Amino acid sequence: MSKKNLWKKITTVLAITAVTIAGVTGCANSSGTQTEKAEENTNGNFKEFRIGCADATNNQLIDLGAVAQLNGYLEEELNKVGYIAKVIGFAGAGPEINAALMSGSLEAANYGEFPALTSKASGSDTTVIGISDSKLFYGILAGSKDIKTVKDLEGKKIVVQQGTPLQYAWEQIAQEAGIDTDKVEVINSNVADGMSLLQTKDADAVLSTLNSVENYEKKGIGYVVEQEKPVYSSTVFNISNKILKEEPQVAVAVNKALIRTYEEVIQNSQTLYDILGEKYGENGADIIQQTYTVDGSLDYLTPEFTNEFTDYIDQTYKWMKDNSIISGEVNTKEFFDGSYYEQAVKELAK
Repeated sequence: MSKKNLWKKITTVLAITAVTIAGVTGCANSSGTQTEKAEENTNGNFKEFRIGCADATNNQLIDLGAVAQLNGYLEEELNKVGYIAKVIGFAGAGPEINAALMSGSLEAANYGEFPALTSKASGSDTTVIGISDSKLFYGILAGSKDIKTVKDLEGKKIVVQQGTPLQYAWEQIAQEAGIDTDKVEVINSNVADGMSLLQTKDADAVLSTLNSVENYEKKGIGYVVEQEKPVYSSTVFNISNKILKEEPQVAVAVNKALIRTYEEVIQNSQTLYDILGEKYGENGADIIQQTYTVDGSLDYLTPEFTNEFTDYIDQTYKWMKDNSIISGEVNTKEFFDGSYYEQAVKELAK
């Protein structure tokens, strides 16, 4: 599919799926467009399936979720079970999304495993039923060409937001590189502020998602640092158990959309690059292609609950407990439930 035709298709889907987000607690955007399907919903033909995300500008899901949203598969599969997708962006990201889940203002969230585990440990009645990316890679942006490798960060200052996946990623990166972390000053700040500190030379490097640091490098802000081994986190769909009890096929529908999207992406990877790269402007597709094929393929994007994924979740949960990021207990085997994915595979095979 040509890029021109792809965006024609996306524009059409956006026109169908856009919905009003006014009146939702914690919602960053308070205006939207009432669509034909949303109007049908008010007449009782569809129930709203409200999904929170951290993109308060575009109300766009993450990774495979974003592609499934924009290529129409998510809407199509949800419609089959009587629901319409309503994606809502939150400026406060994980904490605000979790608060909305707890209050019942959302039925689901598409975000990282960290806020999902945090929510569950805090007592939320939810289940992770889908995976939108099992390997969201991280990277380091340095302010000087003299910092070529992680080892070169000894004696320098790096911005790493504490209590987040970035802290966990930094520990893994440092261990892999064999550096003395006592010789590196960690500045606890978010990525946006970190980039300002980098430009004012109050920091020497910033840790963020790999696609983010590659984007900043292309803008002329710093240089991507070489790493020994890719480090990553994951993005998931965390759904209220209330809706799972009322209509479990909603979770199956989400997985069907993810599976169909994955199969399309494997066949035509440019679809992924173009859709996810749009927010980065002219070089966006190139940035996504470069940062999403770190291990040489896109196979890892599979929404399957693989042993590698579940092992990663167990390790992450242990690290969060050991570092007092969370205090409550989580049964990860029950919380991350791959049965809805398995059911979706069976139904799609019929």
